[in-house]
Amino acid sequence: MKKILLFTVATLMLCACQKAQEEPQAEPQSETQTEEKQTVNGFVTAPVAFNGAFNEVCNALIYVEKNQQTKAPARTLAEQTFPAYSWTPQDGTWPIDLTVEYGADGIIATDGLLHKGTMKIHATGFFEAPHTVLTPDFTDFYVYGNILNGKQTIANNGFNSDEHLVFKVTTEDGRLGSSKMYKYSEETYRELISGLGSNGVLNPEITTHTYSITGWMMAESLVDTLPGYHIMISDERPMVIAVGDLYPTDGYLYMELTKPLVYNVNEVPVSVGNFEVEFTGKQDSKHYGAIAYMTFKVGPMEQEMKVAFLMDENGIVPESVQYEIEQAK
Repeated sequence: MKKILLFTVATLMLCACQKAQEEPQAEPQSETQTEEKQTVNGFVTAPVAFNGAFNEVCNALIYVEKNQQTKAPARTLAEQTFPAYSWTPQDGTWPIDLTVEYGADGIIATDGLLHKGTMKIHATGFFEAPHTVLTPDFTDFYVYGNILNGKQTIANNGFNSDEHLVFKVTTEDGRLGSSKMYKYSEETYRELISGLGSNGVLNPEITTHTYSITGWMMAESLVDTLPGYHIMISDERPMVIAVGDLYPTDGYLYMELTKPLVYNVNEVPVSVGNFEVEFTGKQDSKHYGAIAYMTFKVGPMEQEMKVAFLMDENGIVPESVQYEIEQAK
């Protein structure tokens, strides 16, 4: 589920920029104002770090499964390139304690993004084995441009009525950012809708895995100047994302901020507090569609806005943005 939140803040910024182009230009922003916007944008995207780490946990357990079956011992760091895996015990029994080293310089991992640091996992069984419980522990683990600390719990709840595995993912008291600017928690359910073979074993090619995701994610800001937020994913339209894709290809989410984001355009405050985001599919190998619905205030006036856009590896594609104001109050 990569960069789920990137466009929510970026959408507001793009709207503000486009509105400003239709009116007299605002005064140039100070370096401090620019840094504040970059900080907000960076840390509002931070929760996807915990979501991206889910894929790396799966990938690590696939590596262990392959080597446990052949009774091959874990290789030492000196004998292999990163990521490097080591675990105990190595006699084919469970539970195990697994350490994954990405190295101080980092590597481009299976999700196509940079990872650095160390991830430790206590696993009671294979990733795809019903009732397995995995507890990855992160200490200054760098992923998706963010540093995360804390422990997740990934519980394999077994098969649902569609014969799909369902994983419950919880995080309590996680920390995000180099100075731990957010306290993060979540409770999500991930249904593996493709990637499991008829023999009950995961396809070792992780990019064949597709998940349907519901639940909630919450971040409590530990910095006065940054808002916290609560994300709720629609049960009727779960997010659907394939490992290796940059963005979901379907789904609907709601995002509530603990306080509005406010920007000044020509000395008039423009603010927004809540978003609804609809994912509209993969347009080609690099571009994904989305629509954001929001109520924003320009001074004392409230307006409803619908913004359609494409996203690529750099975020929103500026020239793709199309917006309409649906009503004014």
